[in-house]
Amino acid sequence: MASPSACAQILDGKLIAKSVLQQVASTIQDLRTTGAQAGTADFQPGLVIVQVGNREDSNVYIRTKLKTGSEVGIKTRHVKLPDTTTESEVQISMAMHFPNFYS
Repeated sequence: MASPSACAQILDGKLIAKSVLQQVASTIQDLRTTGAQAGTADFQPGLVIVQVGNREDSNVYIRTKLKTGSEVGIKTRHVKLPDTTTESEVQISMAMHFPNFYS
C-alpha cells in the first residue's frame, strides 16, 4: 500500500481563489448582459452586510468581502449598527433602506 505522501498534491490556494473569482466575475457579466437583453439593464447582484457592534476582527473580514464583491461586479453595502440593536430593529432597518434586497 502506498503511503499517503506518495499520493499527495500541493494545491495553490491563491491560484484556485483567483480562478474561482474570475469565473464568478464572468458569470455576473453574463447575467448582466442577459438582463440587458431582457430589458432589465439595471440588474446587478448585491450584497448587504449588516454589522451589529464594532469588533475589529469582523471589520477586517467585512472589508475583504466588500473589496472582493466589488472586484467581481457585485454591488456591496455595509450597514453598521450599534451593539444594542435588536434583531427586529435590524429587520425593520433593512426593509426600510433596502426594499429590493432579499435576506
